[in-house]
Amino acid sequence: MTDMRSSRFVSREHGLTIIELMVSVALSLVVLSALTFVYVSSRGAYRSNEALARVQENGRFAMDWLSREIRSAGFYGCISRGPPPTVIANNFTGFPMGLQAVVGYENGSGWTNPTSITRVAGDVLEISGMYGNAANVLDDNPKAVNANVKVDRCIGLKQDDLVMVANCGRSTIMRITNVPENGGCPPSAGFNTVTDANNNNNANFRLDPPYLVTSRAILFKFGAYAYFIGRNPANRPSLYRTNMDGAAVVTTEEVVENIENMDLLFGEDTDGDGFADSYKTASNVANWQSVVSVRVTLVAVSPDAGATQQRQNYYFGAISGSGSGTALDWQTATDSRLRQVFVSTVAIRNKLP
Repeated sequence: MTDMRSSRFVSREHGLTIIELMVSVALSLVVLSALTFVYVSSRGAYRSNEALARVQENGRFAMDWLSREIRSAGFYGCISRGPPPTVIANNFTGFPMGLQAVVGYENGSGWTNPTSITRVAGDVLEISGMYGNAANVLDDNPKAVNANVKVDRCIGLKQDDLVMVANCGRSTIMRITNVPENGGCPPSAGFNTVTDANNNNNANFRLDPPYLVTSRAILFKFGAYAYFIGRNPANRPSLYRTNMDGAAVVTTEEVVENIENMDLLFGEDTDGDGFADSYKTASNVANWQSVVSVRVTLVAVSPDAGATQQRQNYYFGAISGSGSGTALDWQTATDSRLRQVFVSTVAIRNKLP
């Protein structure tokens, strides 16, 4: 006998109609489209935020590095505002600026690149002065006019380094010809000897008159560095630094990658009051000795394309030779990378009143 309840139950079973199926598919497509839109938007926002973070990190690091270098330019100890140093070192061709604290080259014009790194854009900045720690001169003997100078500590000196010996009355730049810290640090004899023989210095290599302990003479590393925008091995623009001290071995280092351009304006003090009267491009500076500050403009760029949905327009302080320091030009990016402009005006401390 057939169970009527089972029959009634079976009779209520049925499939989806075509209308119900189409509605279900439409609703699924709407939900899937919404999820896809949220995912794409979130991914795009993440890529943009990550690119912005990288751009700001690189730009701030590069600006902080250059600011510290510019502030300390031209530091010669207590004689920073005194007479220029006497140079007895040979191969001093790395100082075409004539021992100025800073010198610039508008778009690299007139600058000789001593490296194999290709300069790709922007201005070039050269900075000279004292670097690192100082050591006290110990030799209080009139025989200090010979080729040796004794110092009381290790400060990372090596053969072929440029060093400056100075007190508050005069200074001398020479090139080390021995290996002064070869005996280890601290020195067992209580001092290190720096040799400036005439094979790396000119005929006036003797320090005459000598630098005495009573004059509180010090010795420290002296160097000049050039900063420029070059192309790194990954084919990306980077801020580079290379030594310009005329040494046999030219050392070049990548400071920070993805710095695309650098523009420099120099604050020139024309009335001698210690304050910049106008900001000029390098080609319009009349006297580098009167430059008391530098306005640096950097363009940092994201490492990956696709950070923006359209080509970016941005302001960059590219002065068209006027030297007025007021013109700003629109720049249009040629790709979808994110860019940000960083500007800072840095005073040269050793030129301030």
